[in-house]
Amino acid sequence: MIGGIKNTFGFQDCKEYNLGLWQCPTFLFIIMGLINMCAMVGVYILVSNNYNSPEVMVLSVSGVSVLIFVVGSSVITGIEQIAKANSAKSEFVSIASHQLKAPLSGMRWSTDLLLGGKIGEVNASRKNI
Repeated sequence: MIGGIKNTFGFQDCKEYNLGLWQCPTFLFIIMGLINMCAMVGVYILVSNNYNSPEVMVLSVSGVSVLIFVVGSSVITGIEQIAKANSAKSEFVSIASHQLKAPLSGMRWSTDLLLGGKIGEVNASRKNI
């Protein structure tokens, strides 16, 4: 059941990018939703005590909600881009490392074969080069 919830909300992406729970955009989006709901209730309570006009209340709650949503969305998008860049960097380093090691391994094996005498005798003067 928990695995299904993780897949439904996209927590697999966070695992793929090696992100902790507090760095996961999906989790942060859920937290921002909870903060937004608390802010709406708080603004409602503050405005209802000071103003009797429903228009002021609607505008206040809507304004705070939009502000929190925009800020939260920007933060989450930024973290998501950083995670993707980190994943691309790790993949590049892995590929570059492999591409650099492959020719060196071939040369090392050839040198071991020559110096070990497995493919014939090597002159003493050639061993010192």
